[in-house]
Amino acid sequence: MNNKKVCFITCVNDMEMYNECVKYLSYLEVPGDYQVDNIYIEDAVSMTQGYNEAMKASDAKYKVYLHQDVFIINKNFIYDIINIFNKNENIGLIGVAGARVLPTNGVWWESGNKCGKVYDSHTGKMELLDLGDIREDYESVQGIDGLIMITQYDVPWREEIFDGWHFYDLSQSAEFIRAGYKVAVTKQNDVWCIHDCGLVNVRNGYEEYRRVFLQEYSREIFPLVSILIPAYNQTKYLKEAIESAINQTYLNIEIIIGDDSTNDDVHEFLIPYLDNYKNLTYFKNERKAMDYGASNGENLFKRSSGEYVNYLFHDDIFHATKIEKMMNYYLNNKGITLVTSHRQLIDEDRNQMPDNGATQRIFEKDTLVNGKQLSLICLDNLTNFIGEPTTVLFKKSLLADGFGRFNHNFYLNIGDVATWLSLLKQGDAVYISESLSYVRQHNSQNSRKPEVYITGIIEWKKIIDDGYNLGIINSRSEYRRLISQWFSSLNGILTNNINSNLSVDLRDGLKKAFKDSIDVMLDGALPVVTLMKG
Repeated sequence: MNNKKVCFITCVNDMEMYNECVKYLSYLEVPGDYQVDNIYIEDAVSMTQGYNEAMKASDAKYKVYLHQDVFIINKNFIYDIINIFNKNENIGLIGVAGARVLPTNGVWWESGNKCGKVYDSHTGKMELLDLGDIREDYESVQGIDGLIMITQYDVPWREEIFDGWHFYDLSQSAEFIRAGYKVAVTKQNDVWCIHDCGLVNVRNGYEEYRRVFLQEYSREIFPLVSILIPAYNQTKYLKEAIESAINQTYLNIEIIIGDDSTNDDVHEFLIPYLDNYKNLTYFKNERKAMDYGASNGENLFKRSSGEYVNYLFHDDIFHATKIEKMMNYYLNNKGITLVTSHRQLIDEDRNQMPDNGATQRIFEKDTLVNGKQLSLICLDNLTNFIGEPTTVLFKKSLLADGFGRFNHNFYLNIGDVATWLSLLKQGDAVYISESLSYVRQHNSQNSRKPEVYITGIIEWKKIIDDGYNLGIINSRSEYRRLISQWFSSLNGILTNNINSNLSVDLRDGLKKAFKDSIDVMLDGALPVVTLMKG
């Protein structure tokens, strides 16, 4: 290896264009003790094949892989790249444009966190493409554009899987990171390059290579997401649920199924899936009593390894792009704690149903929502606008007490609301207006059972109390207003069920909630419309 040599490497199919490229290279200032070499490859079958051939043929330490339509206008280019590499031995690969964070679809220029600059004509007009400032000498990135790729170490190009003209650049970026090196976009006081590419052709295998890139590198680039499926005594809808998880366009996922059934139907149904999908696991939940799936959900949460978690009820369905679209917001917004979306109600036969009060869109476009504001919207309306567990992707590390808890209190019926409030106490949310979940409505659901419904009523009072104790509800007067609203909305249901055929614990819980609400309202001298009977 010649440490005093720079080699410029180009795949060529237009010699006139390449000669223009070389003319600009001839104007570059060269340190007195350095050599410069040019290698061009004609009739390469792929960019990676051509670059590998040239890499093996050159003994230069510093190699500059550039397109034939790239013209280097920074006369100090060689000095600048040597200076960066000499000061940073851990940098293996640098470019002039790239993405600090790759989006989940793998298309670097669609990232919300880009940097670099270049004169570029991809729109059909030559103009300065300024992607974002770089304050220091360089910015570490996950991927750079292949217009110019500069190395101080040799890492083989993946010609066995990228045998065309797309995603070789992001693949090489990922390979350098795999090898333990940094990939960087350098600071340019003056623009280094002109890229006279013209309109970009994305029809010659672009989509195919995008999928190859995601398949090969997703598990290294993107955080792991756990999809948790609680199953119970039915396989009628389970196939649709599982396959909607398996077929997610976001590829770094694990799928865990917790079986709370009283029979073996679910396990027998799952055997082919367990045999064919390595990222799918199963366990039989050992519950001691009927708890409406609470222990199963808790054990699923404990078993999950993902940085992010999304439950999927066994009768619901994910849109294929759900996790991908939601994760994009996490990758580009540090302060969010949950991402939700509109959810579409469906019936037993998957026919779409109209929105109810809870599922109506709260925003007509994707919106970043203040956490406290969204919490108050739910509390003020006694409605879970955020969504069922199927709907919401959340960050696991923010739930130290696990799922279903708020202010260290466990919620059985509205555990999802309790969880969302716990998360929103710590940050903001993103609401996606597109329907990314399909929530099934049918008569056998636990939520339709009277004891579950009454438990939910009691818990809504409790969650208002916890919201006030944690400072989400700003003042005592606002707290009294919400309690009064809860009382007025549910008074009829409460009084009708005080002496109904419920368990003693539920009836006692109703009485306590009823009495406590009256005490709060009387404390504020609010009128009590209906008094407890009996």
